[in-house]
Amino acid sequence: MKSETYQVILKQTGSLFILLGVIVAIPALVSIMYAEWYSAAGFLLSGLITSGIGLMLYRAYDHSEEVHYNHAIIVAAFGWLAITFMGGLPFFIIS
Repeated sequence: MKSETYQVILKQTGSLFILLGVIVAIPALVSIMYAEWYSAAGFLLSGLITSGIGLMLYRAYDHSEEVHYNHAIIVAAFGWLAITFMGGLPFFIIS
């Protein structure tokens, strides 16, 4: 694959991580309502880590080209794989 393809994939994965970081931080509100501070801290920390990694990827490859159809399946496959690992991060931190 070309270098431009890697840049597009990493940029789009970064934007998925930013979205995942926001979504992972939402359960922290429920944890705060029920005074479960240990889980609230875990969800907030994992949301910050995930969003931070996503922001770094997105900013690092901000100059990359736009997504084309041939990039879409690679972005989807890599995104699902990466989100699986990052989605398990709150449970790893809480335990």
